[in-house]
Amino acid sequence: MTIDLVEDMSHEAPTENERSDPAGDAAANRRQLVYIALALTFVSSIALVVGVILVKGIWYPGSPFDAAKWQDPVLVENGVRLEMADRLVQWGTLLEKTEAEAIAMLGPPDDCPFANAQTKGWWLGPERGFMSIDSEWLVLTISGKEPRVSEAKILRD
Repeated sequence: MTIDLVEDMSHEAPTENERSDPAGDAAANRRQLVYIALALTFVSSIALVVGVILVKGIWYPGSPFDAAKWQDPVLVENGVRLEMADRLVQWGTLLEKTEAEAIAMLGPPDDCPFANAQTKGWWLGPERGFMSIDSEWLVLTISGKEPRVSEAKILRD
């Protein structure tokens, strides 16, 4: 009989870790899945925002052309033309326009250090960057029988 008591005493109740609660396990699994879904949603949202910013910068450089702002002397001094010119060049907006169409759009060309018989230039503003020593210019190369813009680029003097 003593042996039976010892055997009975050796069988203690299962500890908390040893217990199996199917309902509790399922709830914990659901909770874990919800946390994973929330984390994935958060990371995906950040990736989407970063992606939109990058795509906007690559596909839509600069700002849209606005003739009134392009001609406004105060805005021109502050470099408003710089971003407009970025988009004009990137999208090729000026290519294949006649010389007259380009001048009608941009106004009369400025005295450009790059100008010659085949090129026209418009002052865009002070050079972008930490030390704005030079100026940036929109330079159009005009060539062909019926003079058309064959090249548009931004140069620094």
